[in-house]
Order: sequence, then C-alpha cells, then structure tokens
Amino acid sequence: DIRIEVLKGLMDTDGTVDKKTGMPYFCTPSYQLAKDIKFLVESLGGLCSINCKEKNTYTYKGEKKLGRKAYICTIKMN
Repeated sequence: DIRIEVLKGLMDTDGTVDKKTGMPYFCTPSYQLAKDIKFLVESLGGLCSINCKEKNTYTYKGEKKLGRKAYICTIKMN
C-alpha cells in the first residue's frame, strides 16, 4: 500500500498522461530517479521503460529556451 501511495505522489508532481496513447508517464532530469521509478513500478507488477529526451524546450516570458536532458518513464500497470 505504501509503494502505491509513493507512486501516486510522484505522479501527482511530475506525472502526466499521453494525450494520444492514454499511457501515464513520469518525466525527470534525474537518471537515478528514473531508475527508482522503474524499480518501484516493476515491484508493483507493472512495466516501465525509460527513454531519454536530449533536447527539450520551454517558453519563458514569451521566449523559447533550451532545457535540460529529461528521462521519460512510460508506465503500464497490469
């Protein structure tokens, strides 16, 4: 029960759902956190894959800026 609540809390902060596929995913600049998410999801019987997105952009005060590398954990719970 605690592991599920931890995963829910993490998803509440940096998790979202892909609009096209409906798959939940978690995004973080920390590779270690991405590996920990994968471990947590798999310990609950789910599947998790980690992909790295090298070039991220964001808009700040109307100006497009280059962001940090991000690790995207795609989650599938059974």
